[in-house]
Amino acid sequence: MNQKMIFVMGARRYDFKDEQSGKQVAGVKLHFIDFTSVDPNQDVSGFIPSTETLPFARFGEIDGPGFYNVTLGFDLSGRKPKVVFEKLVLVQKMDFADFVAKMAKSA
Repeated sequence: MNQKMIFVMGARRYDFKDEQSGKQVAGVKLHFIDFTSVDPNQDVSGFIPSTETLPFARFGEIDGPGFYNVTLGFDLSGRKPKVVFEKLVLVQKMDFADFVAKMAKSA
């Protein structure tokens, strides 16, 4: 199992009934920055956020913005193998309100 560190900006739970299929759809949309996937040859300045969909029950693993260690795995259930986040462990929480207040004082 591979591990890497990401910066989680936020997560949103969803749980609704799909109008077309009638099926219940539930999950977590995780918004993060993966510092290891930056390609210097791309026409990009800075970091572009990525998203990952997690099962609804995994929302409790996310304790707000911060740095997380991610254990990566593979989902072989579809046509193509997909890298998935098997486990998220908070390393350092980030308090944006505190950060903004400190920046405002130093300006």
